[in-house]
Amino acid sequence: VSFMLLVEEISRGSSSVLYELRMFPAPLVPIWRVLLLDADLDAYRDGLKRAQTLAAQPYLTVRAQWTELDQDTPGRGGVVSRMLLPALAHGAQRAAELEAVTGLCRLAVATARYRARTGLHPAQAQDLVPAYLAAVPRDPFDPTGKPLRWCADPDCDEAAHGYSIGPNSVDDGGKEDRNDTNQGDIALGLSVR
Repeated sequence: VSFMLLVEEISRGSSSVLYELRMFPAPLVPIWRVLLLDADLDAYRDGLKRAQTLAAQPYLTVRAQWTELDQDTPGRGGVVSRMLLPALAHGAQRAAELEAVTGLCRLAVATARYRARTGLHPAQAQDLVPAYLAAVPRDPFDPTGKPLRWCADPDCDEAAHGYSIGPNSVDDGGKEDRNDTNQGDIALGLSVR
């Protein structure tokens, strides 16, 4: 059952949905709907407005506010807001990770085009501008606003790699360690044969 359908059913007065989802015992559903639903939905809407404001800004500049929104949720609202709002902070970080991967893919394609034309990898990512890229994509996790790192492997003229410093904002030289702790960099390699 999607969340919006659940909210629509509840707002129309259907308490059977909550009982079927085992969110509340049947006798408590009407009490929850009458006494708590409005406050729960208000807290949820407030959380969404805060998330919308944060989402309009670069992730790194508002990372602390995302964490605050995530940690503030258990003390506010009810079942609806407690179920759905904590996922927003994680979603924001994942969006920043995907922004980094997209930028790395753009660099890889530009590098492949450069190599197809010249027979060599570019010495640095800036060599791709403006012929192959309008600008080198910025690293969404770098607090200084630096672009993504991209370099040719000096030991092999058929390989290049790039990386973002990742969610921990520490430059590990392109070393990935993508486990549950989100340590390490987000890396992408390019091998041309």
